[in-house]
Amino acid sequence: MTYEERMIEAAKRYAAADKSDPFTFARCMAHIRQGLCSICVGESNAGCDGHYDAEVGVETRVTADGNEYLAVAYRNILRT
Repeated sequence: MTYEERMIEAAKRYAAADKSDPFTFARCMAHIRQGLCSICVGESNAGCDGHYDAEVGVETRVTADGNEYLAVAYRNILRT
């Protein structure tokens, strides 16, 4: 996977985590295409500008009537 493809996949995860704004992915792509983003490496994210990402997981949720179901959940949302 190329550097740009990795940034786009990370932007997709970030946009999926931000369901309140329908333009999140478009904004992320504009930042990537303008060269404002870079892939963060390491724990500190030092020197990393404009990076987007989110970790995808699955969690069990319970409906009002007590039924359980699996839902996609996003954690550790990054915008550095």
